Amino acid sequence: MELTVELFWKTLKQVLAYNKVECFSPRDCVKKAFRFGIVDDDEIVLDML
Repeated sequence: MELTVELFWKTLKQVLAYNKVECFSPRDCVKKAFRFGIVDDDEIVLDML
């Protein structure tokens, strides 16, 4: 499970970087991905962290 969550937030980081958005932590990446419509429900993802 840890590996999956780690890969997920790092993928979010790359997707956001591609869209010229910087994030610095897993929580920050999830919140920004939610704002940009990449993640539908940020609470579920934040619970996984």
